[in-house]
Amino acid sequence: MSYRKVVGLALLLLMSAAPAVPADGPAPAQEKDTCLLYHDNCPDRKDDIYQRIARLKREIAKGPAVYTPEELRTLQQMLDEYEQLLDRLLYHNTD
Repeated sequence: MSYRKVVGLALLLLMSAAPAVPADGPAPAQEKDTCLLYHDNCPDRKDDIYQRIARLKREIAKGPAVYTPEELRTLQQMLDEYEQLLDRLLYHNTD
């Protein structure tokens, strides 16, 4: 086999072994949590208040790369409400 054929075959094998990455759309870790945002496509998940607050913070951190400004405001409002509820539950605040 000639040198060019060996190099060509090696390149072909390397390219076919590379993982396929979709050219369009965000990475799976950067997808919207539609269950959290719209109560849509929800599994039978029952979060406690700490888990819900953590999920909201995680989704808000994705920012405008994933969510529209309106969706980010909605998520932030939900986070504020859950944090106020937790504060009332823990400290009996009525503010």
